[in-house]
Amino acid sequence: MALYLPSLGYPFLYDSSSQILLDTFIHQPRHLGDILTLRVLGMDVLDFNRPAILLSLMGDSLLWGVNPAGYRLTNLLLHGASAALLFRLINHLSGRFSPALFASLFFALHPLHSETVVEIGYREDLLATFFLLAGLCAACRFDPEARNWSKTWLPAFGVVGCFFLGVAAKESGVAGPASLAVFWWLFRRRRSAAASCSRRGWILLLAATGAACGAFLIARFTMEPAQSVIFTERPQPIAPNWAELTLIQTRIWAAELLRIVWPAGLCADYTGYSIRGVTLLPAIFGVAAFVGLQAMFGLRNRMIALGAAVFWFSLLPVSNFIPIYRPMADRFLYMPLIGAALMLAAAMTGLGALMNRRLGRLDLGQGALSTLAALTFLAVLSPLALATLREEAVWRDGLTLWEETTRRNPTSVAAWSNLGWAQLNKSTPLTDAEAAKISESFSRALNLTNGKHAPAFAGLAIMAASVGNHSEAARFLQSAVALDARFAQPDKFEAALIHTPLEILQFKLIALRSRNL
Repeated sequence: MALYLPSLGYPFLYDSSSQILLDTFIHQPRHLGDILTLRVLGMDVLDFNRPAILLSLMGDSLLWGVNPAGYRLTNLLLHGASAALLFRLINHLSGRFSPALFASLFFALHPLHSETVVEIGYREDLLATFFLLAGLCAACRFDPEARNWSKTWLPAFGVVGCFFLGVAAKESGVAGPASLAVFWWLFRRRRSAAASCSRRGWILLLAATGAACGAFLIARFTMEPAQSVIFTERPQPIAPNWAELTLIQTRIWAAELLRIVWPAGLCADYTGYSIRGVTLLPAIFGVAAFVGLQAMFGLRNRMIALGAAVFWFSLLPVSNFIPIYRPMADRFLYMPLIGAALMLAAAMTGLGALMNRRLGRLDLGQGALSTLAALTFLAVLSPLALATLREEAVWRDGLTLWEETTRRNPTSVAAWSNLGWAQLNKSTPLTDAEAAKISESFSRALNLTNGKHAPAFAGLAIMAASVGNHSEAARFLQSAVALDARFAQPDKFEAALIHTPLEILQFKLIALRSRNL
């Protein structure tokens, strides 16, 4: 948590600006009933299908209003709590303190998490992961033979409740019930086989968890509003057929595995450009080798098998087999890194036993071995922490974020367009040099889309009006209208949560002046 304290001073960015500053839903306590009764699943609001995050944000709203520091503090608490639960889980499963500590710190300090922890709008990944870990920790305490409140019923309710909330936070929360089944098979099945009461208790727990999560998913897809003013476009497949989709996704998996091992070039918006260095054949061999190693060592080590299950159960839902809005994102790896940490702890336990035997022959003493372990920890974890500090600073404001994103991914339309808007909102009134920079950013977005990006034309219209070129502003706005009819009636953007009231007013003024030209 201390690593992310600088982010408490950052403003709302990206998706959180729309959800907290433009949308009034979470700021109206009367909507609490809609969330708790799941009526929100049929309402046209941001994250209508993730009531757990809406409940979390509503709690922040009651405490902090629109102060970003409070919302960010909640993110830090969730991240810290997840790291603590991960330590508790690994320590319980392995009985070894040092591997549990190292693997938990590896998870907590990994720079891949900067996007998830710092951007409030991505809290769904924090919540889903927190509830996954809390559910597994509760499962560790579940003992159906005890037949008392503290060892049977309380953990059982905790398991079902946590995994239900995990699915209600994000669709990848389905990893929870699936991981619970693997946990039972690996760590509790033999005990269950020896006692019919234990077996029956676990079967009931698995059935109750699956039924609760399944019921939510059915409600989530059947109650979804047929029309939306917010989600006007559906996510598109990244390939025309399953064969090509599988090949592209294999390259994406390879790129994600590389980012876990070597977290360089992290980006707020990935495109095909981001996997240009990951060619197909090495990607296939790399992913196959990774799966093969998981299978080989997982057959010998239960914690590696559980880690592999958590990794893939949480990665598959965001692997484009069902179309999603972003084919790749750093936040997609937040939950899978729990699985990576479990596998790392298991590998360290085995390696530590081997090293103790080898170094023990040299008679170095326990103090020397502990010092060697601590130095190894520092050598590995310190670079991760420093990299996290650097990545965290990228999110300190919109201008820095999108400048860095365009540098890392110059083919990102969203990055160039958002950079133009960030430059436009930062400078008032505009100088000629600032107007030139804004024009360059929006022009790059238009070049990448063959002139078919309405937000870029709209930004150019406001820029032109700001420097007094009203005829040019009218022309740009008309181009935006031709691509998106809502620019002819800017008030529609208020419900769509796309533009601020000031921007909507500027569109109206440009349109009004254009009639008088």
